[in-house]
Amino acid sequence: MLAVGCGEADIELPEKIEFNRHVRPILSNSCLPCHGPDANARQANLRLDVREIAIAERDGIRAIVPGSPGASELFRRVTHPDPAERMPPVDSERKLDDYGRALLERWIAEGAEHWAYVPPSRPEIPEVGRDDWVRQPVDDFVLTKLEERGVSPSIEADRITLARRLSFDLTGLPPTPDDVDAFVADASPDAYEKLVDGLLASPHYGERMAIDWLDQVRFADTNGYHSDEERPVYPYRDYIIAAFNENLPFDTFTREQLAGDLLPNATTRQKIASAFNRLNQISAEGGAQPKEYRAKYNADRVRAVASVWMGATVGCAECHDHKFDSLRSKDFYSMAAFFADIQEEDVYIGRSEWDPFLLLPNEDPATALDRLNARIASLQSTLRTTTPALEREQAAWEAALRRSVLDWVPTRPAALDSRDGTVLELLDDLSILATGPNPDEDVFTLRLPTELESVTGLRLEVMSHPSFRKGLSRENVFFALHELEVDVRFADGNTERIAIAGAVADEGKVRQSVDGDEKTAWVRYSFEKYAPTLRAVYAFAQPVAASSGTEIVVRMKHLGVAMVAKRTAIGRFRLSLTSAEEPQLEAPVGIPEVVSRAYFRTIAPSLDGVRSEVEKLYRVRDDLIGEIDRCLISVSVTPRTTRVLPRGNWMDALGEVVEPAVPEFLPPLGATGKRATRLDLANWLVSAEHP
Repeated sequence: MLAVGCGEADIELPEKIEFNRHVRPILSNSCLPCHGPDANARQANLRLDVREIAIAERDGIRAIVPGSPGASELFRRVTHPDPAERMPPVDSERKLDDYGRALLERWIAEGAEHWAYVPPSRPEIPEVGRDDWVRQPVDDFVLTKLEERGVSPSIEADRITLARRLSFDLTGLPPTPDDVDAFVADASPDAYEKLVDGLLASPHYGERMAIDWLDQVRFADTNGYHSDEERPVYPYRDYIIAAFNENLPFDTFTREQLAGDLLPNATTRQKIASAFNRLNQISAEGGAQPKEYRAKYNADRVRAVASVWMGATVGCAECHDHKFDSLRSKDFYSMAAFFADIQEEDVYIGRSEWDPFLLLPNEDPATALDRLNARIASLQSTLRTTTPALEREQAAWEAALRRSVLDWVPTRPAALDSRDGTVLELLDDLSILATGPNPDEDVFTLRLPTELESVTGLRLEVMSHPSFRKGLSRENVFFALHELEVDVRFADGNTERIAIAGAVADEGKVRQSVDGDEKTAWVRYSFEKYAPTLRAVYAFAQPVAASSGTEIVVRMKHLGVAMVAKRTAIGRFRLSLTSAEEPQLEAPVGIPEVVSRAYFRTIAPSLDGVRSEVEKLYRVRDDLIGEIDRCLISVSVTPRTTRVLPRGNWMDALGEVVEPAVPEFLPPLGATGKRATRLDLANWLVSAEHP
C-alpha cells in the first residue's frame, strides 16, 4: 500500500492501480449513471467509459488529461469545494469519498488507462536468490509471489507423480506402466523433455486439447432446438484434433475456420474447417418464425467469435449499447454482417438434410457411385438416341392420335416470366422447371398461344424432378399454390379476365387456388423422392373464342405459408388447353403437332424398360449417397441485408442497415475497397499490426 495525500488525511492506496479492480467500481457508482453508455440518461454529452471521448478537448476543456490530475476537469469537479460545483451532484444521492478521489487522482496521474483493451507489455523479470529452484523466467514471478506471502515452494514431486501429472495434462489419460518405468529409469538430464515430446506426439494429445476448443465453439452432433435432430458435423471435430496434433499455426487455424470456403482453391479440409460457422443451433420446428431464428443464428456467431478470439463478452450489445464496455449495438450487428453471406435456411421445415454439406465418400461407396452415375448416363443417352424402330413406333403413335378425339393440348409457352427471380426453363416434354434463385415467394406468368378455335379449360400438371429432394417443390416437402388467374390476350393487345366455373384435382382442395383469397392455397404434401404427378383442371365459365394471335395468360401465385414455410413454389409443371365441352381430368394427352420427339420418349412403350431402370437407379443412388459421410460446411452466397434490430423486435425492417465492420473503438479492419468478408475478419483477428 502507498500513502497519498488527498484532503486532510493520508490515504493508503494499492501499489498498482488497476482499472477494472479499483477505478471502474468508482466510475460505475458515482459517474457513469450520468456520463456513461446510457444515451437516455447521459448529461453534457460526456462519456467517461470511452477513453477517446473522456480525453478529448471540448471548448478548451478536457475531462481527463492523462498524467495530469490538476488539468483534468473530472478531478477538479470531484474535489471542488463548492457543493454546487462538486460531482456527483448532491441531489443525485451518490457519494464519492476521499479514498475514491485519491484513487482517481492516482489513476489519472498514471495515464488513465481504461479497462481490458490496453496493449500488453512485457514486465521486467524480478530478481530472486534461488537459482537452484528457478529454471525459466516464469519461475521468477512464481517465487516472488510465494516469498511475498511467506510461503516456501513445495518439494519436487517424485518421477512417478510427475509422469502421471504430465500424462493427464497432455493426453487426459494415465501413463502406461512402461512409460513410467522408462522415465524413472532415464538418468539423462533431458529425461523430462523427452517424456513431454513423447506425449505431444501421441494422437491423444490432440484429443485432449480439442476438448476445450470444441466446448468454446459450441460443437454438437445435434441441432439443439425442438426435436434435436442429428446433423453431420463430426469431420469438423476430427479437423480440430488433427490441427492440434500437427501444431497448425494459429493464424491458419483461424482463417480456415472462419473462412475456409473463401480461401483460393479451398481444399476439402479447409471446407470442413468452415463448419465452425454452422455449429450454431438449428431449428426445424413447424411453428418457428424464420426472421427470429435468423437473428438467433447471427447472434450466436457474433458471441462465439467474440468470446473465442477476442476474449470479449458482447452479448449485451445485441439489445442495447453495452453498459460497461465501449460496444455499441451497431457494433454487434456490424459483426453479424460478416456472416450474412452464409448459405442456410432460417428454419429447415420438413428437411432431413441440413444444406449445404460436403460429401466425403469412402472408397467403396464412391466407386459404386461412379458406376451408378455412368450407368445412368448411358441409359439417358439411349433415351435420347433416335433409331429406325423408334421412328416407326412414333409414326404409328401419331397416326393413332390423329384418328382420336383429342381433348388436351400441351402448350409451348410464348413467354415465361418470374416476378422475384426464379429461372423458368422449358424442357423437351413442354414442362417448365424452376431453377436458379429460389425466393421466398414468387409469381409465375406464362403466355400460351393456341390454335384452338375455342378454349374451354386449362390443365395444370405438377411433376417431380430428380433435382428435388422430396415432393413436388424444389426444397420443401409440399407446394402451395395460393392463386391461379387466367386472362385471354387478343391479337390487338386487349385482355379480359377468364372466369373459372370449377376446379378439380387428383388430390387436395384445388378450389382454394381460385377462391380469390390469397390466404388460402392448394397445398399438397409428398415425402417421396419421386412423387407421382398431380393434375388439376380449371373449367372456364364460358368458352373463349380464339383466333390467330390469341394467347391465354396464366399467373401462378406462390406467397408462402403463414410465415412458417417459404419457398413452396411448384418446382416443375406443364400446362395444357382444351376445347372439350366438359374438360375432364382423365383426358388423353397431347396432339402430334405440338408434342416434341423428346416428349414421345417419355411415353414410348419400347422404352418402358429403360425409363424404369433409370428411375430405379436414381433411387439406389439416393440410398447410396445417404450412406456416404458428409459434413456441414460454409458456402458463400449473396449477402443478406443486416440491420440493427431494436430491442426485442427481430421483425422490424426499419433498423439501420449496417455493413461488416469491427467495433469502432478497436483498431480498424483496414480499407479493402469492397465489402469486408469473413476472411478479412479472420485476418484482422490474427493481425500482428495491433495487439
